[in-house]
Amino acid sequence: MEKHAIVAADISGTIRLWNAGAEKLFGFSGVEAIGQPLDLIIPDDYRAQHGQCFATAMSTAAAKLEGHPFDLPVKARGQVVAVRGILSLVRGPDKTVVGAMAVLTLPD
Repeated sequence: MEKHAIVAADISGTIRLWNAGAEKLFGFSGVEAIGQPLDLIIPDDYRAQHGQCFATAMSTAAAKLEGHPFDLPVKARGQVVAVRGILSLVRGPDKTVVGAMAVLTLPD
């Protein structure tokens, strides 16, 4: 799984899960990343759009990318790179959305 970055954030967009693959891809340890906003890995030019889409997904419990592979630019090790990913909304026992999780991989 170290080849795949797994990043999860709570409903506010705060990183709550950061695996070894995320450490390798993004260059931040879990200690450095957990508790930080997702903006840590979102390129500056995409932050407003990402923030709006994330907020909409959290408030409506729906994301058009959920379950569908997508390509996305991220900020990794100080530069913008394209990754392939898949997004899942995370739901609590009562089915309300409590966050989101993405599995991200550098394309071959």
